[in-house]
Amino acid sequence: MTKFEFVVPEVVQQLNPMDCGIFVIKFMQLWSNGGLCRAIANCIILC
Repeated sequence: MTKFEFVVPEVVQQLNPMDCGIFVIKFMQLWSNGGLCRAIANCIILC
């Protein structure tokens, strides 16, 4: 049986219950450009 490595990237956590849509949009933009290869900083989300 082959074992798979489980990797959890360090990403920004939303600080309130209202920003989830913005986080989803940003994650999808980064993912669609070849994967989540870049970290998402608060300034990217909030600027």
